[in-house]
Amino acid sequence: MERINYRGKVLVVDDDENVRGALCETLTEWGLNVVAAESGGHALALLQDTVPDIILLDIKMPGMDGIEVLRKIKEKGISSIVVMMTAYADISTAVNVMKLGAYEFITKPFKDNALIRAINEAIEKSLTLKEVEMLQNEEKSLSDLMGKGSDIQAVIQRVGQVAKTGFTVLIEGETGTGKELIANAIHKQSKRHNKQLVVIDCGAIPETLIESELFGHERGAYTGANHKHDGYFFLANQGTLFLDEISNLSLSAQRKLLRVLEEKKMHPVGSEKYIGVDVRVIAASNVDLNKEAAGEKFRPDLYHRLKEFYIYLPPLRERKDDIFFLAERFIQETSIELGRNAPKLSSEAAECILKHRWPGNVRELRNTIRSSVLMADTAIKIEYLHIESSRYPVEENEGLNADLTLRNVSRKATAEAEKQMIQEALKMSNGNKSKAARLLKIDYKTLYNKMKIYEM
Repeated sequence: MERINYRGKVLVVDDDENVRGALCETLTEWGLNVVAAESGGHALALLQDTVPDIILLDIKMPGMDGIEVLRKIKEKGISSIVVMMTAYADISTAVNVMKLGAYEFITKPFKDNALIRAINEAIEKSLTLKEVEMLQNEEKSLSDLMGKGSDIQAVIQRVGQVAKTGFTVLIEGETGTGKELIANAIHKQSKRHNKQLVVIDCGAIPETLIESELFGHERGAYTGANHKHDGYFFLANQGTLFLDEISNLSLSAQRKLLRVLEEKKMHPVGSEKYIGVDVRVIAASNVDLNKEAAGEKFRPDLYHRLKEFYIYLPPLRERKDDIFFLAERFIQETSIELGRNAPKLSSEAAECILKHRWPGNVRELRNTIRSSVLMADTAIKIEYLHIESSRYPVEENEGLNADLTLRNVSRKATAEAEKQMIQEALKMSNGNKSKAARLLKIDYKTLYNKMKIYEM
């Protein structure tokens, strides 16, 4: 079973006493700080005094249902990440709660790994939002957030060069390198800073809904379209639209996006009219879009249109100068949150974090340090890091001496087999993720999560 990466605070809201009790017991066993509410009104009362990292919110409740509670949470500006729960899953409800601001939508009964994954992803989002808030409130905080090394200073310089222009920006870098922080910095320093920054994870929206979500739709445009819907471009008008993981867009959606960028107007699904839009687009990808374009998985014309200004974020393993700086920052932040003196890195732990390749980059380092601070007294020992020796970089002539346990070898072989099967399914489906998921006999969300884990 996977493990919780960070010991955050969770508010569980469910009118079913058995479900609420079981969730609280399980989450407490996982090391989370849990508060419970039996109704929407009780939850809102608790939120007047405390702001949890995550709110697990049931949809079907008597009186004030979960959707109404979600609306009030967003109206009050409460920063908690909301994960909706229901035993009655359907696409329209999922789309509705996501548009209202929910981060995730999970169905009962829960599987432990699915619940842990949802909590880990929600906490990571919460921490990213806190970093963004710090960036917005502090003048020179981008350097404080990302590092003092020459590579990051060069990135920050490029942010300053492009921010006040109207250029479209393409940001590339591995998962966890800080692409959303860069997008927020560009928007904050731009002439549009007093308008909205709309963030979209292109991989989290089902392929059948992406065009409607981007450009909107008219009532009756398709089965289930009972109301007119304003797309993300409309919401971001006069502001900035951040398209994260843009490589997940279908070729059809890419074609329409290119047209909107070129003509500054869009055509909602089911409409006969064009609507003018004034939106600055920042796109991000964790894969090389130039290679994707060469392999006919991404439109070359859209690639070049997005790359009006280019920023590359190097992986943490290539930024050795920043590792200790960031680790110390995370140690201090976590110690303040826990109300304790900051522990020191032991020499063995320091050597370990310097040698580790950090495939999850800064996000992985942050989670690793935060959990180790929780376990530490005066010093962070190497065993608190939970970094497997098999994940250290291995030189070519040291391959036979690598300290690999049978479990590690099995895990690595399983991961490689899964990755290969996903690649084959994507190839057979010409990059269509919905078809690939059906070929693999898994749901779209599972495929999306695995692709993120394997950085595909």
